[in-house]
Amino acid sequence: MLIAGTVIADPETVVPDGAVVVEGTTIAAVGESDALRDEYPDHERRELDLVAPGLVGGHVHSVQSLGRGIADDAALLDWLFDAVLPMEAAMDAEATRAAGFDRLGTLREGQRADVIGLTTDRTRATPVHDPRSHLVYAAHGDDVVFAVVDGRVRYDGGEHVGIDADAVRERATREAKRVVEEAGIDTAES
Repeated sequence: MLIAGTVIADPETVVPDGAVVVEGTTIAAVGESDALRDEYPDHERRELDLVAPGLVGGHVHSVQSLGRGIADDAALLDWLFDAVLPMEAAMDAEATRAAGFDRLGTLREGQRADVIGLTTDRTRATPVHDPRSHLVYAAHGDDVVFAVVDGRVRYDGGEHVGIDADAVRERATREAKRVVEEAGIDTAES
């Protein structure tokens, strides 16, 4: 699949008329749209306004895995301020790669194919002076019109693909209610 649009490949790299090529579960190529169309003429094509990393698991604590076993018996704030934060501050490029942060929020050849496509056809999205700034400060969840997770289309044009969204919502509601009740939390619906 060739996903074309303004590609935000990473925090420093924007390809205005770019594309991402997905083969199987990985990204095969990122670059100029015309060149990739020539190189991959038989790939299914999607045209989107913005193409960005899927940010699957964008809020992660994997950095803490490097410090597993250090000060585990400490109180939470002592552990955080005396062990975790100093360790994170000391992380260099190699440590961030070991924690997996070099793959988070980027579109690069050989990486897992987690890609989103966004529309900018919204009044609040106009004008888009800087696609990176737009993605961070102006884009909303409902601007996402296309999503590929691990190489598989999972959201397309407002519809979930390969997922029973009603069953997911029903299960989430049921489990949330059970957990809230077991915790003894009083809600407005209780």
